[in-house]
Amino acid sequence: MDNWKGKIDCPESMMEAIRHYGIVPFFKCGIPGWSIEEMTPRESWFFTSDVLGPWDWKIDVIQSGEIAYGKFIRRKAGFATAEYYGHLLNWRRAQEKYKLSGSMPLRTVDGRLNAILAPVVMDAIRENGSVESGELRKMLDGTVSIDDRKKIGGHMEKYLVPKVKKQALDFILGYLEMGCWVVTGDVRRVFRGPNNEYNGWQRSSLTAPEALFGKVVESEPEVAIGPFWAKNIEGFGAKAKPTEKVVGKGACLFPDCTPEESYRFLEARISRFFPGCEKQLEKLLKV
Repeated sequence: MDNWKGKIDCPESMMEAIRHYGIVPFFKCGIPGWSIEEMTPRESWFFTSDVLGPWDWKIDVIQSGEIAYGKFIRRKAGFATAEYYGHLLNWRRAQEKYKLSGSMPLRTVDGRLNAILAPVVMDAIRENGSVESGELRKMLDGTVSIDDRKKIGGHMEKYLVPKVKKQALDFILGYLEMGCWVVTGDVRRVFRGPNNEYNGWQRSSLTAPEALFGKVVESEPEVAIGPFWAKNIEGFGAKAKPTEKVVGKGACLFPDCTPEESYRFLEARISRFFPGCEKQLEKLLKV
């Protein structure tokens, strides 16, 4: 299969390139030619008053409802169609470190941060459909006590006490995006100043990929066996989260194959365009 022959100079060509590859990093990634940055002429890369560039065109791509956007390629931004994101999701959520109900290393600061706060953030996103990061920080301040946040300790404490700061939430969201639990739900242009001008400032919200692609779920009732980390951390509830099964629209997000088959599917797809990229691709996707 041939590489995409066009150049990205508008939202439509950006969408065309993403559909062609199925999954594409925003920035250069070590596989020459496989990024939005490298497919965009230099004069169109940075936002100016004359050319909006990919930084703005991504809004139209995201708002199409066809493309997942988030930091899921080694914690850096990327785009994927529902089909290819579904395979990445199938692979990532099967990995022990990304299982929200799995076993995270509570002996480490990062492990405690993700174990204690990531499920709370995920619940808020699911319950509200989509949430902006500023709202999530306020929610964490109000629902997780300072004492419980202090239990995370280490280098993260200064970002959690007395209030949850952007650095801590960015780390949690990075973990959730890498685990394919969260994607960007929407991006809005912000017009400011006396002339109501748009200078590239944007506001975004986070959502679950199931919500983005329209999955319908049926939930089983809560079971009082406690979240996996409750026995290790005092002061938390003792009910497991409801289980879900896929029904109806959007079920195609979850491919009917094993996680390993999903990874091989992605590897084979990208290798068609960039032969010999397997080792570099492993660094980008198998993390």
